[in-house]
Parts: sequence; C-alpha cells; structure tokens
Amino acid sequence: MASKHRSKPKGFKVRKAGHLVVRVTDPAATAAFFQEVIGFGRKGVLQRGMHFLTSDFDDNHHMLLVRPAKPGATAQDARSAVGMAGVSYQFTDAAAFDRAIDRLCARGLSPLVDEAEGKRSLRFRDPDGMPFEFWCQAQKGHEMSNPLLRTTRVTFRAADLARSVAFYEDVFGFDQLGRDGEGRTLMGADGTVMLALEQATDSAAPRPRVEPEPFIGMEHFAFELAPDTFEALRAFYRHIKALNVEIHHCVDHIITNSIYFLDPDRNLIEGYINCPRERFRDMEHPYGSLEALDAALEGKCEPSWMAAFAAEK
Repeated sequence: MASKHRSKPKGFKVRKAGHLVVRVTDPAATAAFFQEVIGFGRKGVLQRGMHFLTSDFDDNHHMLLVRPAKPGATAQDARSAVGMAGVSYQFTDAAAFDRAIDRLCARGLSPLVDEAEGKRSLRFRDPDGMPFEFWCQAQKGHEMSNPLLRTTRVTFRAADLARSVAFYEDVFGFDQLGRDGEGRTLMGADGTVMLALEQATDSAAPRPRVEPEPFIGMEHFAFELAPDTFEALRAFYRHIKALNVEIHHCVDHIITNSIYFLDPDRNLIEGYINCPRERFRDMEHPYGSLEALDAALEGKCEPSWMAAFAAEK
C-alpha cells in the first residue's frame, strides 16, 4: 500500500538500510561474539574502543559498530521500551545461517528459530540484551553471491505509530509496503523494506536516550542516500530543515558525509552519502575525522575535503 498523498522529496533517495551503532558494556567481547558466532569480519578498531564489523569489505561503510558505553550507563528493557525493537540482517548463504544456529546453541543461548513468509529466521539477544534477527531464504537455490550478510531493516517501537509513519514518509519519501506477520507496518523505497514500525503498548514506556547521555543500546541507525554527491546530501539537509526536523549534528567521516537527526521518539538517525574511495584508499583507518559540515550544507561554502581532494587530483 504505497503512500500516494505525499509528494516524493527531490534531489536524493534512500538507497539502502546501512548500519547500526550500539553502545555496549564490553566492546571487545561483543565484537568477538558477532565475529565468532555470526561470521562478521572486523574492518578496524579505533583507540576509543570502537569495533567496526562488516561482511562487505568493498563497501565504504561497516554494517555494525560496537563501542563502549559511558560509565554509569544502564540498559532499557528492549521488550517494552520505545525505540529500537530489533535489527535484521540477511544471510546470503543457507549453510552459513545453519552454522550460526549451531554456534548459538553451543553457547547455550537457545535462539528462537522459525520459518514464515518465505524465510527462515533466528532471533536472539546480544550480551547486553539487545534484539537481533538474522534470516535467509527458506527455499534452496536462493543463495546469492558475496557479501555473506546484508543489512535489511531496523524495527522501531513507536509511542504514536501514525506519527512515526508520517515522519518517515515525509523525511525519506518511504512508502508503506504492507504489514508483516506480527502486524508491524513495513516501510521502504522501490519496493524494498528498510524499516518496520510497531505501536508501543505502554504509554509510560521509557524513551530512547541520546548522546551525550550515558546509555546501553542503540546509538543510531543509518540509511544510505543516493546519488553519492554532496549536492544530494545538501538537498536532504534542506528538505529536513524545511520539515523542522531536529538536526543533532552534521559531520565528515572521510568515508562518508553524514547528517544525524532525531525522529519523533528521539531515535537518532543518520542519513549519509559515500565519499570517493580515492579519498581514503591509502589510509590505514579512515574513520577518525569529525569535521563539521553545517556551513557547507547551508551552501555558504564547499566542504574543505572537496577542495583538497580536487587539488590532489
């Protein structure tokens, strides 16, 4: 059921669900868990204890980043709190999916495994209690080429479902794509589901906490924008400013240029474009830059990296 009453934003579109960043109690142990059990590879580690995990080393970005929670941080109950209710990754190889189930069982975790809607899925909670889903096609012969894993969607529990649906229709131009077997509203672009929304049943449920507050759980979820031009990111910036969306910060990450903003429930969301790979091809670890992009997005100047990159070429 595509939304027809809203005009689509111009100058950009959402290409895919990108990555999840979580604050955890023990980043090294959590990163090792996802590497050993699921099969993620490590893309790098920053001195601040950030572990970048992926299965697609040809992509600019990671799929999962785990970083340390601040002292005194506590976790909310992901089964009832407003905010992230789950994140989903697809296995492109059924044998790897089965191996992940065996490894989880070997650790005594007893994942929930089922088959419905043409897919096999396993659900479990990470060492800090955050919910994850991994799935593969139920029918044999659907195995795809690398990468082993793909980020498919994030699920948010909303205080006001209609408000959140309207927000993501307006901000990203998402369509409503029906409901899943659990009644969640599915949203995305070009027929691809990237977001699921469900109604919170407890009106007093806690809301997401946002930096600089201490917390354990989702820090933000990212969506990749297209095309990979700064003008597309500028169009997105102007679009959400016109909607009076609360912008948290805008930053050059070297591998990407990113805008972080808050949805109606204060989930921190990132919209990003990929930067040219030539910019960071020879860097051992290109994730360190945090240069602000606000002036460039306002059209007052071009981002400094673009001038330097052009001069080098």
